[in-house]
Amino acid sequence: MNVASAFLNDAQLIRRSPDVRLRAFVGCFWALPCTTETRIRSLPDGCTALTIELSQGRSPQSFLTGPRLVPGEFVPARELTLLGVRLRPGVLFALTGVPASNLTERREPLAKWRQADAAELEGGLAAAYSHEDCFDVLEAFVSARLADKPVDERILLGVQLLEHCEGRIKIADLAERCRMSARHLDRIFRRWVGLSPKTFARIMRFQASLARLDPRSAPALAEMASGLGYFDQAHLSNEFAQLAGLSPRRIAPSRVADFSKTRCE
Repeated sequence: MNVASAFLNDAQLIRRSPDVRLRAFVGCFWALPCTTETRIRSLPDGCTALTIELSQGRSPQSFLTGPRLVPGEFVPARELTLLGVRLRPGVLFALTGVPASNLTERREPLAKWRQADAAELEGGLAAAYSHEDCFDVLEAFVSARLADKPVDERILLGVQLLEHCEGRIKIADLAERCRMSARHLDRIFRRWVGLSPKTFARIMRFQASLARLDPRSAPALAEMASGLGYFDQAHLSNEFAQLAGLSPRRIAPSRVADFSKTRCE
């Protein structure tokens, strides 16, 4: 399981678990009422997102967010409700047909890539009267498109292996397990996941590091670094500086929002 990848302040989350048939592909459906004081700080976790901005007097606007390589922050320009669903690695390409590499480190309107899909989704949400209605519209939209184009089984296997071993596998061995060359694995990973296998492995190790941080006591960084295959404590701290923008001692799972867990357990 990936650790949650966003920090919130002063925001109340509303969420719903997906239908059992979708749980391997998406996290929970969530709604977050925001003000201009809300801050959502995202960390790399290999996932993508489909989000919608709902605000009074405006039509719904849907967005695709690609995988992150560095920390990012979303600050609403006005009061709105942010509606969304976290997409497991590989799902964005299956859902939209847009190569995930085109959206790495980017948040762009769905209409830029799939105008008809955006019109359908936004039109359905404009007619919704409650959060539950919005979740129904979003879930039906995701379900219909994943039924037409499932995620490549080789990507599912590669992602599963990298998550299970926390990124500690040689890419040549991963390619062999997926029954393809390392070069081909790199190509399809970039298309489906938006990252190279090596970068995805790095992020999985970072997420494993987050999971091991104990907010109740000072973390044993040298021991944790060794257990996760980092060269030393300095290597671990450098990874946190690049991927979290904070030192390991300044970050704790208790500060991370439940909604941004990949499967919302």
